[in-house]
Amino acid sequence: MIRKFGLPEWKVHELANCRKGIWRSAVMLNSVLSNKEIVSLGFMSMTDYYLKICEN
Repeated sequence: MIRKFGLPEWKVHELANCRKGIWRSAVMLNSVLSNKEIVSLGFMSMTDYYLKICEN
């Protein structure tokens, strides 16, 4: 799935074989996925979730 975002093959392998833990992987994945791509996958962005829950 990550290959379709146009990453070089070495970066795909780096993300797939990361042994640094979930948070480090999330930082690396954040450089690939933007909020627009996350929403297109069917997930809600954190900003939209916050605005939905914390209405003033």
